[in-house]
Amino acid sequence: MPVFSKVHTNMTIQLIRNVDNKKDDDVITIRPTSTEGVVYLRYQDSDNKSKHELRLTNDELSHYFVSLFHVMSYDTDPFKSIQVNCPAFPCVLLSVKDLGYESLRLRLQSMIQLTLKTSFAKAEEDDMPPLEGYDNSRDCECY
Repeated sequence: MPVFSKVHTNMTIQLIRNVDNKKDDDVITIRPTSTEGVVYLRYQDSDNKSKHELRLTNDELSHYFVSLFHVMSYDTDPFKSIQVNCPAFPCVLLSVKDLGYESLRLRLQSMIQLTLKTSFAKAEEDDMPPLEGYDNSRDCECY
């Protein structure tokens, strides 16, 4: 049986418009909350210079990603790529066009579900660095 540490880091998904300019990326950040089974999600839209913040149950988060990944595969002006960074997984850089494959969407969903059940399980606010001002210099940079 695998052993999981109680180190809680953010799960991030970068939607990459231009590989040469990270400031053009939209970023989805998910982190645990002090309420078991509830996560905080922030979507930063670089185009519109806006942030959207939600608190979602694990089931709602699953539905969010099923919808997001499926709709992105039909986008007529798609992002160039998507970078997924989940705790305890290697950083993955994917072509948005590959989100059209149901098998890939299911694997991404499995990664997210495993993260929710392990890395985010019974998290406490004190165990995590604050989201604002978080030093992400150690976060994955695939591109």
